[in-house]
Amino acid sequence: MKCGGEAEAIGESIGFFRVAASDIPLLIEETKARLSGAGRRESYDNILRALVRAGRFFAEDITGIPWTEIDFPEDVAYANNIILTALQDRAVRL
Repeated sequence: MKCGGEAEAIGESIGFFRVAASDIPLLIEETKARLSGAGRRESYDNILRALVRAGRFFAEDITGIPWTEIDFPEDVAYANNIILTALQDRAVRL
């Protein structure tokens, strides 16, 4: 999903990213730039924003695809029993 402006999409990062090998140097550069000085107070969101602005990082629309947030051990059980089954069923239908 590509958006032309910052306010065109609303969503939540699930904290799971795929970064192309060719983008690792930029990721490292942006991370190192935030290891000292005022940058130390920045979150990884600022690093990701830099990759977005460079046209190297995009959001993926997962509407309709089963997923769950995992914060606690019982969430893992739910993910294994419900979400994984739903994903496997979905894969069979595709």
